[in-house]
Amino acid sequence: TSLPAPALWGCLAEVPEGAPKKARGLCKSLALYLPALRMAQEQGAGFREVTRPAKGVPLTEGLTADIGCLPEPYYRRQSRVLDEALRGRPDPAEMDAVGAALNEASICLRLNFHGQAILLPGDAYGASWQEEAARCTVFKAPHHGSGKSLNRELAQRLSPETAVISCGAYRGDGRPDPAVVGWLSEFSGEVRCTAACEVPGMPAETHRAVTVVLES
Repeated sequence: TSLPAPALWGCLAEVPEGAPKKARGLCKSLALYLPALRMAQEQGAGFREVTRPAKGVPLTEGLTADIGCLPEPYYRRQSRVLDEALRGRPDPAEMDAVGAALNEASICLRLNFHGQAILLPGDAYGASWQEEAARCTVFKAPHHGSGKSLNRELAQRLSPETAVISCGAYRGDGRPDPAVVGWLSEFSGEVRCTAACEVPGMPAETHRAVTVVLES
């Protein structure tokens, strides 16, 4: 997601009653996103807005990032729509369009460390980055392992040592999708979930932390 102008991080976006569902959802997302930005800013975090793909971006010693994202014009539109909404001039139709593409707008981040790789595709469905996919060490399944998150071919191409699915306990919305869990189980060394899910063979414990340690 684009960064709204910092001067607007304390603002609230609202849409008229009866606005489209995705526009209302975008307002809810901003209500969670902006306080997190403010908190990070207060703690001295630095921000860098990414609106185009990049390879080998240095982060720390031995750690680089490959960044995948949508074409730059999309993020310019997203930034304009968000800023206008936070200034009290929401366009429900534009917000609905931006909200509908919010998952695909996720940055796909591949962290490279001494020949190992962690793939973090956010909520971006596999179809949007499959052509760039390559084997990785750790893979965080996008969008809570939904049916659109990946297919069998993509799971085989990634073949991670560890696959992680971020999910809420007993969500009731089909996430993670049993087929996705099956493909990851077939081609991964192990599959971990962050909470209980009703997919056969997966753990029943809730609120599980998943920690993966990479050694150089």
